[in-house]
Amino acid sequence: MLKKCALFIRGCIRMRTMIIILILLVTVYVFKNKFEEISSWPVVQNSRENGALFYAEGIWKRLKNFQRMNEGRAQRSNELFENKKIFQEKSGLFSIEIPEKWNVISEEGASGNQIAKIVIESQFFSERREEGNIFYDDGAQLTVQVIRGEQAKAKLPDGGHGKNLIKSGSINILNQTVNCHTIQQENVQKGEILDAHIIQGGNTYEFRLVDNPKIFVGGEYSFQEILRSLKF
Repeated sequence: MLKKCALFIRGCIRMRTMIIILILLVTVYVFKNKFEEISSWPVVQNSRENGALFYAEGIWKRLKNFQRMNEGRAQRSNELFENKKIFQEKSGLFSIEIPEKWNVISEEGASGNQIAKIVIESQFFSERREEGNIFYDDGAQLTVQVIRGEQAKAKLPDGGHGKNLIKSGSINILNQTVNCHTIQQENVQKGEILDAHIIQGGNTYEFRLVDNPKIFVGGEYSFQEILRSLKF
């Protein structure tokens, strides 16, 4: 009897602790996402140890995902190409228009068959790499690589992707019909990959955009708008 009472009291304490933690998490969610600040509190640590926080953290993750989805949709409607800027490759190979809040992360020069490589990311882009797998959690990343010579895959309707091709389409860029592809890779567990190849001046321009379409829902639109703005 005493053992049952003790278990009942312990269960009530866990439930009360879980309710307190839930209130804290919701409050933090509303007030500037300061969950990290309460993670080290003794009550949080104790609750994590006895299992009460397991449910609370699960709900927290769902709240965060919901928030990011809303931010992604807001980013699509309010940011994408309403305010844009011109990116000019440093050696003058090409220029493209990108959303004003997108940032150039890296810009490489010649190396082997590569003539140039540029990486541009949207404001909220994030990715994870775990045990060889890739997770595109949010935002979009654009990579433009200029390769010496006319690559054979650039002339194929499927871009040389074979069984990895999910869908394809075409757009007109500078009076040239360019095939655009949505592809999958075995190690990409979350997100999508878009790519296109353009041959100009005897060289191949490879455009690739990765994103999470469930959150950054303007990825395909962004990719096509960037390609349409291309100038040599």
